[in-house]
Amino acid sequence: MKKVWMFVGITLVAGAAGIFLIFGNGATADPHAEEKRALAAFQTYIASRENQQFDVRYGQLSSAAQARVTKEQFVSKYRSIFAGIEADHVKIKPVFPPISFKGSVAMVKEET
Repeated sequence: MKKVWMFVGITLVAGAAGIFLIFGNGATADPHAEEKRALAAFQTYIASRENQQFDVRYGQLSSAAQARVTKEQFVSKYRSIFAGIEADHVKIKPVFPPISFKGSVAMVKEET
């Protein structure tokens, strides 16, 4: 009977360790990973806008937005707009200081 309980105990410990390894340790994960990804996406958006890389900007659209316009239409439209207003050297600079808040925002991650 003692061996059975020892087996059960070892199985539970091994199972808990397996779950821990599979789902990761939140304490060691980067707590700012989502923030860093969002900042990187925004920086890509700014750079692609400043450099008129409209194909890159199209790639940042949601799948619902991409379903409404083709890549060729999107790129053509924005090239026409920038050419029409003679915007050769566009620089985007923040006008306001960074804003922070303590609330929460629901975000939807699309599967790619």
